Amino acid sequence: MIKLRARAKSKIQRGVATIPVIGLTSLAVFEKMEFDDWKKDHPNGTSEEYAREMYETSQQLMKEEYPDFEKYTDQIYGTSQEFFKKKYDDFKESYNKMMN
Repeated sequence: MIKLRARAKSKIQRGVATIPVIGLTSLAVFEKMEFDDWKKDHPNGTSEEYAREMYETSQQLMKEEYPDFEKYTDQIYGTSQEFFKKKYDDFKESYNKMMN
């Protein structure tokens, strides 16, 4: 039941976040709610500790739940780098021809 509620809550949050203005505001509100909830278990915790814990937990979750995600982002990054290098080289060649 708790897992189902967490999924439903997550879907509601994603749905609200798709509306730009409301989404930005809701993101801040949801983050504040999550931080306040975390503070109950970590009364002396800082926002930096919270951020680090959330980052590490998110990284682990991404690796466990979406194992192919990193492979795809690496492919996209590599393709983008190749694309921009070629465009830069083409631009540089055209510029040099124009200047000579």
